[in-house]
Amino acid sequence: MQKEHSVKVLRLISFCALALSLSACGGKATAKLQFSKASSSPQLKETSPLERGLTAAHSFKMKFIAAYLSEDINPTTQNNTGKTSMFWLNSECSDDIKSCTTDPTSNGGKDEDGVSWRHTIMSFFDFSNVPNVNTTLNSQGREIDTGTYKYVRLEFCKWQGTENPTYNNIKWTAVDGGTEYSFSQPSCGVTAEISPPMEVAAGESVTITLNYSLENTLQSGTGPSNCAGGTCFSLPTFTPSVTK
Repeated sequence: MQKEHSVKVLRLISFCALALSLSACGGKATAKLQFSKASSSPQLKETSPLERGLTAAHSFKMKFIAAYLSEDINPTTQNNTGKTSMFWLNSECSDDIKSCTTDPTSNGGKDEDGVSWRHTIMSFFDFSNVPNVNTTLNSQGREIDTGTYKYVRLEFCKWQGTENPTYNNIKWTAVDGGTEYSFSQPSCGVTAEISPPMEVAAGESVTITLNYSLENTLQSGTGPSNCAGGTCFSLPTFTPSVTK
């Protein structure tokens, strides 16, 4: 039987770090993450998207650290409260979320325990190729704790600060076959609220689908690091739904 939960709020936040405290009590369930991309307009094949009033990037790639569920979030600090369960972790982290980053110079080169970063993610997920992304993300099928979860959170970086072209975590192109640009995204995560909160019982299998579109990801502009060739790129909106 399937249940779909509507999304109430979706917002970008700046993560300082991700510290997971997984509960050891209660039963277990399994969770998977998948993405669903809206159909691209044939107009994206045109060579001058801004001149034709188009606002969709042709491609979008991002370094991706982890995805997890949170019981609740402190409205002031944005820290997790209650139970958290990670349902996907980049294999380049070697199951060491606390010392895994996309920029080894972040936070003075130290993880939250004050030791040098042990793992740096180098690969990019191509969000323009949804089938390949889903094959990778669904390969883990991690166990999660049973309980009630109100948020889905995605982590893209940690303590992202001064721009460093060596450690950019986003790549994008405006048109098919065009120049690929890259930059460092300072907002390190996405938080999406699921309403009503998702209840996970022992033995259930849960799939979290993140729907998104590359429409409205481009704006005309110059200056900031996310701008190139007279065009500025902004992250797409990720809208989750949950099925059992």
